[in-house]
Amino acid sequence: MQLSAEVRWFGLGPVPDDLKGWFQEPASAFRYPAGGGRSRTDVYLHFKEPELSIKRRGGKKGFEVKGLVDDVPWNLQFGEVTVVPQLLCKWSSTELEVAQLPVVEIVKVRWLRKFDTTADPREIQLGTGDSGEDPLRSDERPDIGCNLELTTVTTGGSTWWTFGAESFAFGRRGQTTALASEGLQRTMQALSGQAIVDLRNARYQGYGEWIAALS
Repeated sequence: MQLSAEVRWFGLGPVPDDLKGWFQEPASAFRYPAGGGRSRTDVYLHFKEPELSIKRRGGKKGFEVKGLVDDVPWNLQFGEVTVVPQLLCKWSSTELEVAQLPVVEIVKVRWLRKFDTTADPREIQLGTGDSGEDPLRSDERPDIGCNLELTTVTTGGSTWWTFGAESFAFGRRGQTTALASEGLQRTMQALSGQAIVDLRNARYQGYGEWIAALS
């Protein structure tokens, strides 16, 4: 089980130039280039449950189930938008299989940044592993941190983009919700003043809601 505090936006079409330029290269907000940038195909169950998503990640066995637990009880401002973060929980099983249910294949190209949020957010340099998203130094993989991602998602001939942040706290039973929520807030606040991006025309929603709206 993995509990996370998250914010996420979706937009139809290519990634806006201001968002792409800000995210992908070192700038005033970042110390290192983004990790990732490699393609993978995820398979999602296609059903009308906006608070739930079930997917097979790449070619891995089994499925990941992710569901909305609650709203985080404070507002988060990022640039020109103010939203309510969400608390989600993910379960992974190599034994779970489903049959005769509609699915949707989504090709993703994801760029990732990772921050250690044990104290003030500290960026971790990425670039190793099959996806290019692992820390260059294995001893820098944080137990309490926040992932920031920018992803192109293509399905049914249409290309979208999604930008989001997912904060986590491993091995902290009884403190996970507070630590993940605080990590998300600190990371987004630290970046907000440097983010010259406008998300007002993007849809604020999670993957479950986005999948449920696909025709």
